[in-house]
Amino acid sequence: MADDDLTLDQVRKMAVDVGLTRLTGEHLEQLLRATKASRARRATLPVAGLLPADEPAHVFRLDGDTRPSSPSLLPHGEGSRLPSGSK
Repeated sequence: MADDDLTLDQVRKMAVDVGLTRLTGEHLEQLLRATKASRARRATLPVAGLLPADEPAHVFRLDGDTRPSSPSLLPHGEGSRLPSGSK
């Protein structure tokens, strides 16, 4: 979806989907402007050649794995699933 196509109704739906149900019309307009600006900045980033090692694991992972990268962030008892030698 191009940034020009983003509407106030779509932003309202996005806000409701994440639990922001008390936003005023002014807040929604601010969110619309911020979303458009964020998408425009993200579109200029050179990400086509990125490899998983190019991004900090605690920010996001290109392979789609959503598990925490640190054993201390895993639920109790699941740290043993990590390969030996991992800290």
